[in-house]
Amino acid sequence: MRERRPTVAHLIDHLQTGGAEAHVAECVRHLRKFRPVVGCLQHRGAAGDLLVDEGFSVQVFTKGPGFRPAVVGPLRRWLAEEQVDVLHTHLFSAGVWGRWAAPRPSAPAAAPALVVTVHSLGDPRPFKHWLPERLLRRRTARYVAPSAAVARTLATWVPEAQIRHIAHGVDWSRWPEPTAARRDSARARWGLEGSAPVVGVVARLEPPKELALLLDAMAVLWEQAPEARLLVAGGGSLDVSLRARAEALGGADRVQFLGPVASEVVADVWLAADCGVLPSRHEGFGLAALEAMGMGVPVVAIHSSGAEEFVQDGQTGLLVPAGDANGLGAALGAAISDEARRRGWAERARQRAREDFGISRMISALEELYAELVADRGGERHGGGGGMP
Repeated sequence: MRERRPTVAHLIDHLQTGGAEAHVAECVRHLRKFRPVVGCLQHRGAAGDLLVDEGFSVQVFTKGPGFRPAVVGPLRRWLAEEQVDVLHTHLFSAGVWGRWAAPRPSAPAAAPALVVTVHSLGDPRPFKHWLPERLLRRRTARYVAPSAAVARTLATWVPEAQIRHIAHGVDWSRWPEPTAARRDSARARWGLEGSAPVVGVVARLEPPKELALLLDAMAVLWEQAPEARLLVAGGGSLDVSLRARAEALGGADRVQFLGPVASEVVADVWLAADCGVLPSRHEGFGLAALEAMGMGVPVVAIHSSGAEEFVQDGQTGLLVPAGDANGLGAALGAAISDEARRRGWAERARQRAREDFGISRMISALEELYAELVADRGGERHGGGGGMP
């Protein structure tokens, strides 16, 4: 009789559109040596609905906003019922409540190994995050850093033995090949006629994404290239203020706010774009920018952010200092002004993304980590994570 596969539970606030959410969905789809289950603290979201349609277990806890310790009981019961061997949390709230709910290591047979992926390079409310992390750090088996930038930040307060650097990966088989015909179709979809250069960004319209800075940079770019257009895909609390800022900067007819877009539509944003941009200094990785590169779009991003993991300055795009609208605008101008150079960057960007950041490399590294942790907690009784479905 074949022994059961060890169970890995991924816990996150929700599975609505976003980089961390897309990452979790791909982890769940591609784990083979472990049985994946998913928990959402708030609601399932579009990506969660897709996982359910594909036959995966997604549990929703409907926690509600703020401090809600009542969620601990349902979380603890879920971990026990699913016989979770590894609890892998994502984003702050899930990281705190998931680790709090997990049984204490004093009962190792019932206590899952705790893993936290750090998706961001800082937070505007540091004390709010520092205090619970200080309390929970010793219980955490590993912190996963998706980029060298996150690993460096973690190393300032977490022992290096607790840090594992595992870059995100993309299942490129789910993305179309960027052809001229598809590009023309995508540009027509957004009403982009002629050869006007297009800058694209896919991000939540929230303060950490620094989209107001991007609009200021576009104003700089318009002095050089008044025909340039900006596509903004995403929704959030800054929607109204960003639209007003774009209009005040003279971009009323040069910036298109597309609102939240389905994952399958993101490809069309990148197909229509000549250059992608990631203006935030807080990105722990920048999955949307990697997806842009995989679609053959060079990227302008921020020095010392997670995007340094894959954006090679002067080879697949450009890296600029944080918070510098003039520098960002100049870099966008450089990226679109020389078509021969842009095409070279685009081809190298596509090659680097698809060859070095595929899904299989990430999954192999995660499964190796999980197997180590399962073995450490006596997981040999499960076959060490080696059984296939």
